[in-house]
Amino acid sequence: MPERTKASVSLEVSFLVLLCSSDLDICSMTTHAIALLCEEGRLTENSEDLGRSNLTLMRNFPVYSELSLQTFRITGPVAFQKRLRKLLTRMSTPSPGILSAWEAVFTRWRTLSKHILSPGIAATQVLDDRLQAEWRNYSGFLASIGGCCIADPPAHLPRVVDHSMVGVRWIDRLSSDGDSMSLLERFMKQCLQLLVCKLVGVRESIREVLGTELNPRLYLQLFRSLETELNIVLDPLKESPTESRTLFAEQVCSLLRTIVERLEDAQDTFLEVDLGAMTLSLARYLHTLKDDYTTQRVKIRMCNLVELVARKKEIVNLRQDIRVRNSLLQILSEWMSRASKQNADYPQQGFRRDEIIRLQRDLDRACLRALVNLLYRLPLQPPESSHDADVVDARSQMFCSYFTSFLALLDFSQYEDDKRKDLQTVSMARDDAASFQDLAIQALSNLLSANVDVGLKFSLEIGYHESIETRTAFMHVLTNILTQGTEFGTLGDSAIGEKYEAMIDLLVNDLKFALALCDCCPSSEVDELTVALLNIFDSRGKGLMLLKELIKQEVENTESEAELLRRNCVATKMLSVFAKWKGSEYLKKVLREKLERTIASSEDLDLELDPARTSSNEELERNGQALRGIAKTFIKDITRSASIVPESFRSICHTITTCVTEKFPDAKYTAVGAFIFLRFFCPAIVSPDSEGLIDSVPSKEMRRGLMLVAKIIQNLANNVLFGAKESYMIPLNDFLTGNICQVITFLREISIAPEIRPTKSTQESFDFGSSVALHRFLYDHWETVRHKLIFEEKAKSQRPTGEKSFNELPLSELQVSIGTFSGLISTLGPPPLDISLGRPQISGSVQPAYSRYQHFMLRNSGRSVESILSARIVYDGGETKDGLPVICFVQRNINIDTVDPDLMAYCYLKIASRMWHKPFAVLIDATCYSLSNELPDAVYRKIDSLMPPEMIKNYSRLYVYNMNSAYRKFFRRTLRHAVKNENNPWHPQNIEFIMLSSLTELQQHFNLGSLHLPKETMSFLSDSRYVFHNITRLSKTKGKTEVIFKVGSQYIQITPTKKQELFPGLKPMVTVNDIFRLADVEEANASFHTDEDNAFGIKTDNGKTSLFFSGPGRNDILRNLKASKLKYSKDSKPSKLNERTIRPEDVPGTMLNISLMNMASMSPHLRLAAYNLLCAMCQAFQFNLDRQFVNAKGLSIPPEAVTLIVGVSEKLAIAQPHLTNDFLSEFFVGWDKSHPQQRPLNILYMAPWLPNLHSHVLMSGDDPERGRERLAVIARKIIEITVQEPRLYTSFQQNVWHIIGKDESLLDVFLDELVRAAMNFGFGSDSAETIGSICSSFETLTIRSKIITRLRKALNRTTVRATRHLVEHPVWNEICVLLKTCLAISFDSRVQAQLFLPELFHVITMVVNCGSLPVRTAVHSLLVNTVHSISTSFPLEESNLVQLKGILTSLNEPKMCLLFSLNRPTSRDALAIQEQRGAENATSTSMEQITNLLLEIIKVAAPSTDMANIWRARWMSLVASTAFQSNPAIQPRAFAVMGCLAREDVDDDLLYQVLVVLRNALQRFIENGDHEMLTSVINSLTKMIDNLSPASRYIHQLFWVAVSLVRLGSGMIFNCAAALLESTLRRLAHPGQFQNNQMVPVLIEGKQSINKAAVDIDSLYGIHFNAENFHFAMAATLTKGLQTPSTKPAAIRALTAFVDIGIANGPKTGENWSVDISLPPYTQMIVTRATTTSEIKDLLWMVGQGHAVGDVDIGERDVWLNIPPIETMSEPNLLLCGILAIVDFKTCEEVIQRHSLALFTHMAKRRPEVLLLMYDHLIEHLDTVLSSSHNPVLLKEANTLMCAVSANPMFPNRRDQKEKLDQFLEDSGLSGIWTATSFNFCTKERENRCASLTDGLIEFIIM
Repeated sequence: MPERTKASVSLEVSFLVLLCSSDLDICSMTTHAIALLCEEGRLTENSEDLGRSNLTLMRNFPVYSELSLQTFRITGPVAFQKRLRKLLTRMSTPSPGILSAWEAVFTRWRTLSKHILSPGIAATQVLDDRLQAEWRNYSGFLASIGGCCIADPPAHLPRVVDHSMVGVRWIDRLSSDGDSMSLLERFMKQCLQLLVCKLVGVRESIREVLGTELNPRLYLQLFRSLETELNIVLDPLKESPTESRTLFAEQVCSLLRTIVERLEDAQDTFLEVDLGAMTLSLARYLHTLKDDYTTQRVKIRMCNLVELVARKKEIVNLRQDIRVRNSLLQILSEWMSRASKQNADYPQQGFRRDEIIRLQRDLDRACLRALVNLLYRLPLQPPESSHDADVVDARSQMFCSYFTSFLALLDFSQYEDDKRKDLQTVSMARDDAASFQDLAIQALSNLLSANVDVGLKFSLEIGYHESIETRTAFMHVLTNILTQGTEFGTLGDSAIGEKYEAMIDLLVNDLKFALALCDCCPSSEVDELTVALLNIFDSRGKGLMLLKELIKQEVENTESEAELLRRNCVATKMLSVFAKWKGSEYLKKVLREKLERTIASSEDLDLELDPARTSSNEELERNGQALRGIAKTFIKDITRSASIVPESFRSICHTITTCVTEKFPDAKYTAVGAFIFLRFFCPAIVSPDSEGLIDSVPSKEMRRGLMLVAKIIQNLANNVLFGAKESYMIPLNDFLTGNICQVITFLREISIAPEIRPTKSTQESFDFGSSVALHRFLYDHWETVRHKLIFEEKAKSQRPTGEKSFNELPLSELQVSIGTFSGLISTLGPPPLDISLGRPQISGSVQPAYSRYQHFMLRNSGRSVESILSARIVYDGGETKDGLPVICFVQRNINIDTVDPDLMAYCYLKIASRMWHKPFAVLIDATCYSLSNELPDAVYRKIDSLMPPEMIKNYSRLYVYNMNSAYRKFFRRTLRHAVKNENNPWHPQNIEFIMLSSLTELQQHFNLGSLHLPKETMSFLSDSRYVFHNITRLSKTKGKTEVIFKVGSQYIQITPTKKQELFPGLKPMVTVNDIFRLADVEEANASFHTDEDNAFGIKTDNGKTSLFFSGPGRNDILRNLKASKLKYSKDSKPSKLNERTIRPEDVPGTMLNISLMNMASMSPHLRLAAYNLLCAMCQAFQFNLDRQFVNAKGLSIPPEAVTLIVGVSEKLAIAQPHLTNDFLSEFFVGWDKSHPQQRPLNILYMAPWLPNLHSHVLMSGDDPERGRERLAVIARKIIEITVQEPRLYTSFQQNVWHIIGKDESLLDVFLDELVRAAMNFGFGSDSAETIGSICSSFETLTIRSKIITRLRKALNRTTVRATRHLVEHPVWNEICVLLKTCLAISFDSRVQAQLFLPELFHVITMVVNCGSLPVRTAVHSLLVNTVHSISTSFPLEESNLVQLKGILTSLNEPKMCLLFSLNRPTSRDALAIQEQRGAENATSTSMEQITNLLLEIIKVAAPSTDMANIWRARWMSLVASTAFQSNPAIQPRAFAVMGCLAREDVDDDLLYQVLVVLRNALQRFIENGDHEMLTSVINSLTKMIDNLSPASRYIHQLFWVAVSLVRLGSGMIFNCAAALLESTLRRLAHPGQFQNNQMVPVLIEGKQSINKAAVDIDSLYGIHFNAENFHFAMAATLTKGLQTPSTKPAAIRALTAFVDIGIANGPKTGENWSVDISLPPYTQMIVTRATTTSEIKDLLWMVGQGHAVGDVDIGERDVWLNIPPIETMSEPNLLLCGILAIVDFKTCEEVIQRHSLALFTHMAKRRPEVLLLMYDHLIEHLDTVLSSSHNPVLLKEANTLMCAVSANPMFPNRRDQKEKLDQFLEDSGLSGIWTATSFNFCTKERENRCASLTDGLIEFIIM
């Protein structure tokens, strides 16, 4: 070192040390001396190269010259030292003098420091001022100039080679004497010890030195020392005084705050220092301390530090930003809550209470300020320990916790209480509370803005908070988040997908990010990141670009040729993956055939060259030749394939040669070989089976041979001979040299750049696992990547010269990209675990099933499944006893109206994704399953389609517990679908089905404690108080099944005694366990289902399902069932979360309603806040209004701003109609929270949006059904608030329903909801009446049409699961509601009367006399209103109008009220019967009367005959459509009406349909004895006969159908059938077919065509019809009707009809009825029953016997003696007449019996031979009469007969007369005359047989 330099160094050392003097004069002289030295240097040194000057002072000439300026005034020692230290900090060039001076000063400083820390000073706490000043100066000097004394210079100042610095001691380097610490480390450690010095002045001084005077270049060492010291001091396991540790923490907090506060730009130091971790460790330590005055003071400093760090997090490069801030947030929020809740009951220790309260207050404020900064753009993140919980749910809980805490700060009542309590000690200013509120609002704003996705759904309710102050604050919060530009896109289901797209865009568009990722990738994650990056870049067509950049970077980072492309890094791994992916087909073309031949000859081929593995030299030689040959063929095939090498390979090889040539020119082809051979061909040769080149697995020996072949090829590629490492391969070196040229040529050819062609993406599916893998990598390593990018870019920007590299971005642009990436990663949060499929796969090998699954899971990954889990629909059920994981489905918890199918599927797949790596099972709890739990089959099929193949494969077992009938039906349907697809998870080949039906079976497979089945599932097991055996379940389709019936306290259980088949061909049998809640069970009447005595029934599922049983325990079951129901209260359904689903598009409409509603508040502050929110919304959402809203403070919004609010709503409804659905949805949320006085205004500002319902709710979107659902939700809400607010009904009517009623496209949905609501409210309720009034306000024709149509359709739906009575059908409630609605709209409704009269009459006739009195009254009133409307509809003629008014008047007369069953019974029993269904069984007569009344109304009211015909025709069509549908409740009514309406010609088609129904009625009669339908059809048919065309093909056969029906039954059936017989007979006689006694021939001829079917009926009764006996057979058939009072009139009318028609169609000449019968055989039956003289005369004249009576009084002569004419009648006919008289004699009245006895007496005298044959039958009945009668006249007549008989010896001597008579009857075809002529012989079996034969007869007819 030159002498001048040595002197210069000595001077510099002296000057610097002297500048630290506490003597100001010394300092002044020193600065003067420095000035002289600077002047010398300026004169002697080269100013262009001061860094090489021998005068070392000149190396920092700018600093020294400024120090020596005359203007540098020395005002005082402290000021001088401060200015000095600022100048020293600027020194950048080290020199020997500076280093020596620093070391010298450090030695002195250290001595003084030890003195200061000595026990003596600590005890006295007294330090000499001069020593302290000197120590202070030394401290500042060391801290400020130390930055110039470290070995590593700043990056922008490259170190100049300076020989004078050789041998100097750098303060940051260890000395050669083996010291363990550098000078700098010692300095920092000593400084940190001084921070806790007992002397306050020393502590403050050293903190000031480190905080304000320390050279930034020393920050790194300071922070390292701090980290070390903090780890020691804050170690919880170390025992040390808490006071000193707390003091150190306080000092560090203040120090760090001072340092961070000074920072204005990013420092390189913070790239290596984790300030966030340091801050967090301090906070955690303080969090463990007990609250006292000191701790709170330290916490305040800590909060100040956190506030500053959070505000400057970008400058200090806060690592793990999100995690650190979340941790700090949790800690500080707890400090604030403690300080707020406690009353500072600490030990006072001399502190006044007001001081403690003030300190608490300061801590609250400091915490809140820190939290405001922490929360800024901070997405909440749960702790790492919560990885098993759902992240979204955990974030939601965190948000709720913080949000609630901050909301509590808005309520200042607690502080007001403190004011009152401590008024004398504490003064709390008003602005203090205001500042707290402002901070709380800002904290809420930042919290919500950064966590909109989880927070908005919870926080929106605050917009309606009951506290005006809280609501006002929340308006400010919403305004703030809009002003901050909060992105609401995170609310959407596709939010995470969109973020992934943004992440990939950033990555792909700037390769610097991808290269940095590869550089920072740990070796353990290389494989996953490689595949992920390759997938992502290739999906964007940039895979090759990425590979090229990686190759360039890898070559640049490689230091030797031998390592080229051979390191285990992302670049080499990606080359391998890329080669296998893109070269698979090329590899097969080149190697497959050769490998297959080689493997095939493996038994004869040995390629081993290792002498240790061979037996002889000959074998070794032979193997060598074989190996050479095999290797030669492989080399030949490979090198000849250059022409078919994929272009992507050529591009890669060209890039390799280009990059390598620049750095290693001789290794360019070697590097290409490392790719094409090392990464591609050689692995395939060694393991051809794993590459898919061969099907079989090579033997161990062959694999060894293939490895040797690969070694040869690889050495050729590397251009390297074999050496000592593998000496046994050395003999092959000549082979290598002989083939090297061939290989080099191949490598050269494939390295030629290919032609540039446009790339086409042929990718069909994308592995979304790659996006997740990238997310996972960035989440773990982003800070490392970020720091690397920042450090490199900053180093480049600070270079004085240099050119920009390829793709180099300006700093500002890179910073923007890094910031965007950081924000994106922070908002993404932890990577979703739900999409994990292990490692990502190459996209080309991703199956569509995986892609579907990943895409679905990715789309839903941001959604919370809490609603599914809390409802216990799907959850993780632990394991089976054999170790299978279990997923539980509780089917009854599915509410099909509210559950989100996609969310349920996502929850299931999310759970399954955690267990699908091994076999798992599913347990389905089907307890109490019903149709209300049954989702569409498409939902479950979608779940199946989303399951990847591995999941389906491992889905190995399905348990079903408590399968009931409803679930069995669903299960069978699902299995039918599953067996069609072998890939279906439920295909029997893929899964094992296990059916469990008892607790014992459940315990065999599961540990109940870990299964966690719902309590309800387990409770019914022990809930069987009453058990009944020997119960039979009755079913028409399944027959009878023996069951066990259990009645418990909450449930009933019905279990078959035997297991049933689950599915044809499926092995397991199942016990169907039907369990019903008692609240859902009601008794059903079984009398219409079965005739069994002990039958009973129950109804479940809201009456939709009826079950019937029989058994001896019937009464006990019903009694216990009723008793249990009384004690049972229905379980509440699973609770719902108080959260709302918010989509991005929902936000504007939602906030708009909050703003408008609160603008109507009575609070001026709230109105202003709501107005400002509106202004912010206009700005943020760019509302297109014709005026500008400006946010301002101090505005005064009038309290009744109706014009403003409604005006804004009107303009926005027009300008932003797409907000309609969201606005209205939020409107209903806020309605309940609004003040009742405000609601009229709410209606006004809601009304403008209603015209948008059609275009932007109903028709919005691609799915019409979704549009209807949205509109239905709005309709339900409008109906609900209308009904709930009767006082606002007029306002609703004018402003809401009036608008809705104008849009007919909405009425369909609104009508559905109105009817549904009315049904829920119940018929006759006030709410239902309100709904009727709403409907009546719709003046459109459509609404009337729809209501009436719905009413008709409801009636038609009673056909489905038809019931015996209408009131028992589930649809009855809807019918009643619609009737009431129809009544409401019928008043003065001319349109309804004109257009829908037939429909109304049809409805009236179908429901008249049904239901309770209010329902019947409604039907009657509907008719009255309709007639009233008719009377005002058309300009009728006066006579018709008068007649119509008369009808209107008569409708309310008692007689008519009785007809409509409006009479009120007095007894309770009668009322009960009538209310239910007694009145429903309207008689045929009453139905006919009502129908005729309605027909009369049509006739009178129709303006023209054509209109009347149109109305009747329409009515007839409606009735016909009802009549021909099987429905026992209304089908008989329909036929009764049809009979009255059939006035036109009845064609055969209609008759055919009626006959078909008649057959069904006969079948119903056979099955259950129900004759109502049968009689109704017969009556209708009777009326139709009158209008049946004579040419009908059925007319003649109908006569015999009527005869069969007459024979069939008694009572009503006989009467109806007799009427049909009479009607048919008269219709046949009408066209004159019976003229000249042709009645019998015509009728018998009509029977011939059906005789085959009719003869069986004749045989059943023993009455055969033929031409000879027709009249007697017919008389015998009708005779039984004379035996009962109810059937006698019908029988007499039928008999009279035969007489009348027979006489009328007799011959014109002669008096005979037929050949030998002068009088019809019916005459004696009807004449004897005439009640008046005139009737007798008329009958006698009718039969031609009028001359026998003349004008003489009948009483004076016995006119009966000639009826029948005994003397002239043939013996057979007379005998038959006598037999009929005997039959009639059995049951007729005594008057008739007297006439019969007279007849028999007359026969005994005139024709005894005839009487003799039947005398035995007569005498049996005569004995009965004589022994029981007390009538003297009758007894006298009997005595006369006996005398006449006794006088004739023929009678006493008679023999075998009965046999002769029976033979006669047999020959006459009347053998059954004794039984067929009486109802007493009509057994049920005989009736059923006759009905069955009649059915066959009708079938024969209509065939």
